[in-house]
Amino acid sequence: MYILILVLFLAICFCLGALPFTGLIVKILANIDLRKVGTGNVSVAAAFTHASKPVAITAVLAEIVRGIAPVLVAKVLFPEIFALQLVGLIFLVLGRYFIAKGGGVTNASWGVLLYSPMVALGSGITGLLIL
Repeated sequence: MYILILVLFLAICFCLGALPFTGLIVKILANIDLRKVGTGNVSVAAAFTHASKPVAITAVLAEIVRGIAPVLVAKVLFPEIFALQLVGLIFLVLGRYFIAKGGGVTNASWGVLLYSPMVALGSGITGLLIL
């Protein structure tokens, strides 16, 4: 049963990464298909450009929840296996990369922040140094 829950958790993380939350939210709340306007990129930036601020903010919040969810669920379901929090995030990014054609994994940074604030800080500093 434990293995089944683990496999189900990882599959849900993968599927969660593949879902175009921003595109769905903008389509439902503003009746705008982000794939058909502007650059055709379904992103939070496109939501701010082509939809209203409340719709775009809702999309941002959904993306944040998507990044945090795998870490919180892993903490609850598998408290003794700390690494599964990170593995859940990896599966989230893999779903985004393989199914949704990459991009838009900024939400995973929220999960990394929750997983390990020091890793997030180190990544942020490294990114700024590269600029």
